[in-house]
Amino acid sequence: MYFDDNYSDCFVPTTKEYDEILQDYLIYEEYIQDSGADADDLIDGAGNCIGLIGYIKEHGYPSGGYSAFKHSYSWDFLTDKIDNDRALLVGTSSTHPVYRTHWIIAHGYLQGYDGIPYIIVNDGFGSNNIHVTASGQYYPWGFVYINNN
Repeated sequence: MYFDDNYSDCFVPTTKEYDEILQDYLIYEEYIQDSGADADDLIDGAGNCIGLIGYIKEHGYPSGGYSAFKHSYSWDFLTDKIDNDRALLVGTSSTHPVYRTHWIIAHGYLQGYDGIPYIIVNDGFGSNNIHVTASGQYYPWGFVYINNN
C-alpha cells in the first residue's frame, strides 16, 4: 500500500486497499506465503506463490521498472531508505518481544529520549505508527524492499 499511496495507484487494485483485505488478497491469490516466508521466499516466491517480483510483473511493472530486493539488517541502511522515501519489510525473529516471527513494514524511525533507536512500523494486522526496538538481534531476515532497478 505504501507504493500505491505514494508512487502509483496501480500497485494495489482499488478494491483491495484495506489492511486485512490486502493481506488476504496477497496470500489467497498466491503472491506470498501465509507463514514461514524468508526474504528469498517473499521476493521470488515459494511453493505455489510467485512472490513480490511476480506480483510486480503481473500488475504491469516491467523488470526495468520496479523490482524487489533484500538486504541484511543495518540501522544505517534502514534510515537511508526511509530518508529516501522507501518503506521496508522487516523480518522479525521468534524472539522478537512483540511480533515473534513476522514481517512488519518500516516507514519511519526515531531516537528515543533514552538514546535507544526505534523503528516506526505498520504491523500488518491493522495497527500503524507502532514503535518497536531497532536492536538488530530481532531482525535476522533483514529487509525486503521495492525499488527502481
